[in-house]
Amino acid sequence: MKTLNMINCLFILMIYYKLLIPKVLNKNLPTTNIEQTQTVLHLFPNIIMNTTIHNGSIQLVTGDLITQNVDVIVVCSTSELLLKNILEKASLVVTEEYYRLSSSVDQQNSLIETSPRNLNCKAILFLPLITLLNPDSKILSNLISEFGSISLNHILYHPKVFRTVAFPAIGCDLIRCPVNIVAQAMIDTAVAKLKETILYFTVSSVILPNQFNIHHRFANRLALIQKPSEPFGSVKCSFLKLTLTFTAKQEINLNKYRSDIESYI
Repeated sequence: MKTLNMINCLFILMIYYKLLIPKVLNKNLPTTNIEQTQTVLHLFPNIIMNTTIHNGSIQLVTGDLITQNVDVIVVCSTSELLLKNILEKASLVVTEEYYRLSSSVDQQNSLIETSPRNLNCKAILFLPLITLLNPDSKILSNLISEFGSISLNHILYHPKVFRTVAFPAIGCDLIRCPVNIVAQAMIDTAVAKLKETILYFTVSSVILPNQFNIHHRFANRLALIQKPSEPFGSVKCSFLKLTLTFTAKQEINLNKYRSDIESYI
């Protein structure tokens, strides 16, 4: 009587998917849209909020601008720390390219585009935010809106077709800068520009994980323009473990089965 050979093979398959977080549409609950948003942010701090605008969308992402996998990253060149971090991560080649281009233009009104090199994007866009010493709310809002408009016009009407862009929280590193004004100006500008284009385009605002106040203000503004039928956003999930047991009369067959399965994974 021939004995069957048996072998256990452990395969770990990583499957990434999005878990949608829905809104509570019960009219009997006295919570406002913003109150619900704050609850969701507390439960899911890494949620990616999203709303559809015309053919495009606006996202709010928790993370680092440097690591975003998008077509274009926009950098406020007057933010010294952000500029330094972006250039260091991108490479010495990008640093030299940026300073070479900036030396030949008016830095107060210049828009500079460089190659990405080490970053996960197709282009880096640098633009200064020039502010007065103590601008009032209206002036600050107009300056941030202008920053967003210039950047998006350059990207949306670029000879290359770009589909995604990531912005930092422009101006939030300024002293006494009202975050709610920044959030409203940036999101409202994105809404206006998306309504002007037929492109399927996504505008993302990327907020660092430790910037809770900034993230909540942006989330509140985005929640106000979300459609009632839209979920708050999505949470990335990833894991799956699978164990397979093979039996065969000859070990050579077991090895063949394992090789065939591994070729599909």
